[in-house]
Amino acid sequence: MSRETFKLTAAAIAVFAAMTAPAHAYIDPGAGSMILQGIIGGVAGGLFIMRTYWAKAVAFFSGGRKNAPAESIGEAGQPRTDA
Repeated sequence: MSRETFKLTAAAIAVFAAMTAPAHAYIDPGAGSMILQGIIGGVAGGLFIMRTYWAKAVAFFSGGRKNAPAESIGEAGQPRTDA
């Protein structure tokens, strides 16, 4: 973007921002609840994706070794054969 285009765009944004009028609007409880649910869902989804990729990174750096799940190990550290 050239310098002249940037100046023209900045001037247009400033003019349009100066011409705005008060909206006299509100967010009703239903819309506020939907916004809150979206934020909570986004955070939960982001944490799930971070957990997934963290596990992949740990597996990559540990040479692909994964610990056996606790239920697959019997007494005295021997693998269970009855499963």
